[in-house]
Amino acid sequence: MIEGNRSYGAEAVDASMLAGALDAERGLLAELGGLLRLQREGVAMADIDAVDASVISANRLIHTLHEARRRRHAILAILGGNPGTPLEELELVLGPEMSPDVITARERLWTETAGVAREVEVNRRVLRHIMRHRDRPDYAVAVPPTTCVPSWIRAAAVPR
Repeated sequence: MIEGNRSYGAEAVDASMLAGALDAERGLLAELGGLLRLQREGVAMADIDAVDASVISANRLIHTLHEARRRRHAILAILGGNPGTPLEELELVLGPEMSPDVITARERLWTETAGVAREVEVNRRVLRHIMRHRDRPDYAVAVPPTTCVPSWIRAAAVPR
């Protein structure tokens, strides 16, 4: 652990600040997961405006997530000297300062990250399916073939 000035702006840096940074990232990822579901719903309903809005919102959110990660890296640099420390190695950096709050925040971040990865994979599969089958006659119901979606995808897009 590096001794000396342990502040981030006007705030003193400690493990609780790191836990807060991890929780902030988790919250942003949860919001991203919601946007991915909205995007899928927009695709299912052939609502190009909803899809566009979700893409724009996701781009903004990804930028904010990048800033949150930069904040976490800055806090880690102050606490342990290595901003790129993997989350798996926080115990090595924090030593006795590794608190239950940091452990919990890290676990929640990992869980949320896995959830967003699943949402991305579902969207990828849906879009691939649409691209493979968009020229089939049964896709041309009420909207142009490039945006039509079969009913099984619409049903999957509705939250249960």
